[in-house]
Amino acid sequence: MKDGQLQHNFGLFPHRTLLENTEYGLEVQGVDKAERRQRAEKALDNAKLLSFKDQYPAQLSGGMQQRVGLARAFNMTIEEGEIFVIMGLSGSGKSTLIRLLNRLIEPTDGQLFIDGQEITKFNKKQMLDIRRKKMSMVFQNRVNGRWVETLI
Repeated sequence: MKDGQLQHNFGLFPHRTLLENTEYGLEVQGVDKAERRQRAEKALDNAKLLSFKDQYPAQLSGGMQQRVGLARAFNMTIEEGEIFVIMGLSGSGKSTLIRLLNRLIEPTDGQLFIDGQEITKFNKKQMLDIRRKKMSMVFQNRVNGRWVETLI
């Protein structure tokens, strides 16, 4: 299972530049350096932080650090058959992300891909098929037991 969580303290490494922080998850996954760099720069550009890519977290405001954390968290790929869990504090954007992935709301910026295709290109019938065959959701209402038991 991949962990793409966005922590409240943003989880940035103080000894890494913004670009290196954004590349980190891809580095751990074994993505080659050139692709890692390209994807990290695109994520920073989407977060309006590309011009700060060579700076360190301590040089940024808290809001900018949070955007780097977001860029790193969402600069990822979920492979077929993998389970991805979205967890976070109240108000951290979990429900918004799920609504975006299911196209219940439209993105205002950036891109989301399913099977290599940008989701805004799908018509309603295609999106319904994707929701039925390619995605699953477990709602955040608390149940007795742990979340892992809820999934099983």
